[in-house]
Amino acid sequence: MEYRIDETLDTEVLVIGSGTAGVCAAIQAARDGCKTVLIEKDDVLGGNSGPNLGVHVSGADCFHPYASETGVIGELEEEMAWRAAKMYTHGFHYNTCRMWETILQEKMEEAGVTVLKRHLGKRAVVDGQRIVGAIVEDLARFKTKQINISHFLIEASGDGHVAADAGASFMMGRDAKSKFNERSAPEEADSLTMGTSMTCIAVKTPRPVPFIPPPGCPDIPGKLWHPDDDLNFMWPTEHGGQKELPSIEADDKIYEGLLKQIYGFWNHVKNVSCVEGAKNWELIWVSPKAGKRESRRFIGDLVLTQTDVETPTEFEDSVAYGGYAVDVHEPQPDGRSKVVFYSIPPLYNIPYRSLYSRDIDNLFLAGRLISVTRLALGTTRLMKTGGAIGQAVGLAAGMCKRLGCTPRQLYEKHASDLQQELLKRDGTVLYLQNADPNDLARTATVTATSEEHFECTRATDALPLDAPMRGIMLLDWPEKLNKVSLHLRNDSGAAQTVELVVSRDDREETYGPKDEPAKHIRTRARLTTLRNSYVTGQFSAIAKAQAEVAAGFEGWVEFAFDSAPLPERDRNAVEPKLLLSVGAAEGVSWGRDDSPNEILFRCESADGDKITLHPEGHLFKIAPRPPFGEAANVINGYNRRIGAAPVNLWISRRDEAMPQSITLDLCEPKDVARVQITFDAMHEDYTQMPANCDRRVSEMLVRDYDVEVHEGGAWRGIISVRDNYSRFRVHECAPARTGKVRVVVKRVWDEEQWAARIHEVRIYGKE
Repeated sequence: MEYRIDETLDTEVLVIGSGTAGVCAAIQAARDGCKTVLIEKDDVLGGNSGPNLGVHVSGADCFHPYASETGVIGELEEEMAWRAAKMYTHGFHYNTCRMWETILQEKMEEAGVTVLKRHLGKRAVVDGQRIVGAIVEDLARFKTKQINISHFLIEASGDGHVAADAGASFMMGRDAKSKFNERSAPEEADSLTMGTSMTCIAVKTPRPVPFIPPPGCPDIPGKLWHPDDDLNFMWPTEHGGQKELPSIEADDKIYEGLLKQIYGFWNHVKNVSCVEGAKNWELIWVSPKAGKRESRRFIGDLVLTQTDVETPTEFEDSVAYGGYAVDVHEPQPDGRSKVVFYSIPPLYNIPYRSLYSRDIDNLFLAGRLISVTRLALGTTRLMKTGGAIGQAVGLAAGMCKRLGCTPRQLYEKHASDLQQELLKRDGTVLYLQNADPNDLARTATVTATSEEHFECTRATDALPLDAPMRGIMLLDWPEKLNKVSLHLRNDSGAAQTVELVVSRDDREETYGPKDEPAKHIRTRARLTTLRNSYVTGQFSAIAKAQAEVAAGFEGWVEFAFDSAPLPERDRNAVEPKLLLSVGAAEGVSWGRDDSPNEILFRCESADGDKITLHPEGHLFKIAPRPPFGEAANVINGYNRRIGAAPVNLWISRRDEAMPQSITLDLCEPKDVARVQITFDAMHEDYTQMPANCDRRVSEMLVRDYDVEVHEGGAWRGIISVRDNYSRFRVHECAPARTGKVRVVVKRVWDEEQWAARIHEVRIYGKE
């Protein structure tokens, strides 16, 4: 088909779609030196997270502690929180604040991206196995444009019209069990896709408001209305995905059907089920955009499956991660959908080979159209997961341009380099360490003014050993145990024998629907749900030791274990798995620190079965000691924690006042031109993260800090930052010849609760 071209543009990288995947891809590609254009068919940016729909940006952190996605998507969320670019709705989940879209545009333009709204990608211009251009409709000015592409197309549009037009192979609908051997797949393939939803807002008013639905609206009972709030943001129904309502071709019919369903839902609330309670409520907004969950899935060199995510595969080219539920909205005959949680997997890897087309030499994939099965799509389609994928793809585009290679050749020759470059830019590759040979900090000697260790030694009071069991559940432990010391006091007037028992938790973490016949299902179990809660005990003793506590003694009592082997930590486990416990002892008390503790739970049991947990700790020391808050952790290769332990942090002592500092001795003078610092800003529960609650910044984050170099026997400041709200900071400076670099923490945002906390320091010379 011939088109009259009204205007021609040239770019190196074209990104189609401004959901979180497309935005992160565009920002990273532009930051890595690519001339980048992003087109979006709507009049606002953000895709399903934008103000036309307002779905909350979430991902793996919904189901796993300390799993918040980092990198560009984390940066965008930090900016949202700091600028209060969010609407405070029920649960803080949904957001139609236009300022969020403004932040996305600002960040892209700051990186050098040309942003074109109301531009619909329509057709591909193909030369052999390459896409060399896209025919685009400028919907605002009624012009047809051709955008010439010299390097790469990044498809992040969801439906992938341009990629499909170019001949890239794709899948749609449910995959047969025989195709990928997935446990939850149907026996036969079909065309069903997940349902589409719309959102709406209702508010409480000072007067009764009638509601008369349009004719033909179905009766839709629902439970998403929260009458105790003043404002409700709701997605009460789903529609489409059936054979007669395909998710692409029937877009218009699906939207109209959803509109009637929303009116039917609100009519049921107002006029049927909650007549009195809802009389002063008004439906004030219905989204002009429908939120699609599924359509095309393009085929890469590897197709990620349900099996890959539920039993995490160690891919050699992992570049992103996920961990949200395998959450599939199955279409039903009544036009709506049934939400099925097939599992909640542990954190899993996403391989780079699933992020480019197997057919088209210069086509990258980002967002929900990546190379996955339909069941794997249930977890990879989340927006923060898409953001991590987008950053990886944008970086890959920049590297391919510099190296003069295709996406496939980048995998074949430079996969590890891509991973290391991601880590350098605050991306996360699960359990991968920094191996950058240009990072001067990796061979430094690190010291600090103070540091925390894996122990609890500050006493606020003591609790009597008057229960059948008192103890601590550890979130980390060494491979072998030599000794444990407890701080005990004996007021009985006679020597008392105390036995310390080390027990392994034999409970299996049974995660997910009980009727699902899966071996590897996991459930939502956050650490916050365990604090001030209880567990049912199924612990077996693996080591015991006794010690005598003399009459009138108060102090540390040692229990020797002679290198007793301890169970290996399961890095996918959520709950603590090692219990140190003592029984009742007349007149003996065990010291306690009543402040929150992030490495253990204090616990007790009256019957040996139901174990009550508390967020603080009993006083203990353990040998050998696992790493915790030592200064050397800033060069251990990890830029974050993944789960409860290890924390991969330098933590200054809580009882020592600011300023606190950490010094990196480079052993000999070197040119220092860039310093990268990754601070701790991560709460264990995603609902505590500033973007998801009424906070502008993480309380533990370093607020004020200086970077200094040692010259001529004295320290000289080269960087000074005040009111920092970002976890990841990169500071370029005039080259300084120095043998030592020091980061001085002046303040954190909440000094009463938190000390200085830094994950990583990197130092680079002149490039």
